[in-house]
Amino acid sequence: MEIDDLVKSPWFSISGYIVGVLGVFATYYYYRKSIREKRPVFSVRPMSVFNNKRLKLYDIEVKYKGIIVDSLTITKFAFFNAGKDTIEQSHLVSKNPITIYDINGSPFYDVEILDSNVELNNLQIQWDKSKITINFDFLDFNQGVVLKIIHAGKGKELKMRDTIKGNRRIKSMDPSFTTLTREDSLYGAFYDDDPNFFMTDVFR
Repeated sequence: MEIDDLVKSPWFSISGYIVGVLGVFATYYYYRKSIREKRPVFSVRPMSVFNNKRLKLYDIEVKYKGIIVDSLTITKFAFFNAGKDTIEQSHLVSKNPITIYDINGSPFYDVEILDSNVELNNLQIQWDKSKITINFDFLDFNQGVVLKIIHAGKGKELKMRDTIKGNRRIKSMDPSFTTLTREDSLYGAFYDDDPNFFMTDVFR
């Protein structure tokens, strides 16, 4: 086939178009990978243990650590930096710390750190029945914490608020779309299903 015939062939035009489209996608892909941004995100994996509405019909009370509870949910809560830019303590605003709360005001009963890959970052978790606050010196890419939260209400009602200078608000990330890999300890703590995870003092 002559070169002129090849150039005039419709397949030549189509292949050129395909190469052009692939080039655009490749450019965008590597551009996104090169972006350095602070990207704090959270994901939740809840399990409802029980709801006391039906039990009340039979005059049955359930207690957790001596407290009568109307409902109980155990939630795996992952918080980490999915961005390539480090989040430093100086970026946080002390009057509006990173906080986990329930949008309906349902109380927290217990909070436990399941895993953290920020051992040298001075990670601190403080909580009371209305909120959980998280503080740290810095978070690099994919660094953060996985919490076990025992609370009333539903896991999907847990949200985060914060003020991080020069950054958008903390966003919820669907557990199916995460920057964590199987090599990250947070991945195992969040995604692995430990049969003992949902055991609580209610059942022990």
